[in-house]
Amino acid sequence: MSQNIELPNPLAPAPAPVPVPVAVKVEVANTEPDKFGELLVLANQGDAKAQERIRRHVKANPGIFKGDFGEFAKQSWVGLCANGDFMLTESLLQQVETLQVELAGEKPPPAIRLLAEQSALAWLRAHFYEVQLSTGHHAKLSPNKITELQALQMRAQQHYTGTLKELEKVRQLLARAVPPKPVAKVASPKRPRTRRSAPVRSRMLVNA
Repeated sequence: MSQNIELPNPLAPAPAPVPVPVAVKVEVANTEPDKFGELLVLANQGDAKAQERIRRHVKANPGIFKGDFGEFAKQSWVGLCANGDFMLTESLLQQVETLQVELAGEKPPPAIRLLAEQSALAWLRAHFYEVQLSTGHHAKLSPNKITELQALQMRAQQHYTGTLKELEKVRQLLARAVPPKPVAKVASPKRPRTRRSAPVRSRMLVNA
């Protein structure tokens, strides 16, 4: 499959790069921030020595990178779909978060919460490619690009339905793993005992 597909809306300018959210950050340990930043620039440019130093630093500090990649992915896809429109950005964020809560349910375990997050992102991605396919037809893209967009849209839709099935499967497995609560036996009410009177013997009165 060709790799020359333009993800942004063909009828709109390309969106600005999505900034890294505050939740995603790098904590520098035992390294001056300025020098570490210069080292990162060199490593990103392909400097082998800088890359090796970064590699050793990451191994020595496994918790150096902290962040919510799910939140980062959500903001990235929403930014791509909204294309700089603030109102659309807020609306999409709210829709994705609402869908995620509905799929996860109340007080979800970690597995359900993560799958619900993936399902919500897959829903957004499927709609994104659906819009791309629609605008591609209006923009009269080449048949090859239309075919590629159709393939991407189909894969995104299949991924979305797959996440929903996996979510339901895991939910059922977790439900089976939890032992049922014992049902307390309700004692039947005791009937009050009635005291039986002694039988009265009939006597024959003999008149003298």
